[in-house]
Amino acid sequence: MIDGFETKVIETLNKDDLKATKYYGELINPKSFQYNQQDLPIIFVDYIGDKPVDTLRKDYKFNLYIAHISYSVNKKTRKQKHQEIYSLLKDIDERLALESFNGSEPIKIGKTEKIYDALTKDGYLTVYKREFTAILDN
Repeated sequence: MIDGFETKVIETLNKDDLKATKYYGELINPKSFQYNQQDLPIIFVDYIGDKPVDTLRKDYKFNLYIAHISYSVNKKTRKQKHQEIYSLLKDIDERLALESFNGSEPIKIGKTEKIYDALTKDGYLTVYKREFTAILDN
């Protein structure tokens, strides 16, 4: 059930040239983040945990990590990259908010926070974390 739900989320995010994939710890150390430039910005989908709602259902919690790199020290270019991320966050909401996959109740979008914004060996990396939950049958 959870695998099918997560797969549907990734498929929905991947429409129209967005890049989404399962998270396997790629951002544990952001300074050494390995990526393909053509895949940026990239959205990682991460299952965090669940809690029982009743004997038949659980409330599953996920994080999305949205990563983008600006290769320029020019503030105007960096600002443009940040605006692209803001548009992407809005697009994610439009794709996922209130959607149902694999018999889930509608997805509830939670808070968003910037968790990284610093110079790396390749450029200025910005990472946002967006939370969402969905209730699924056990």
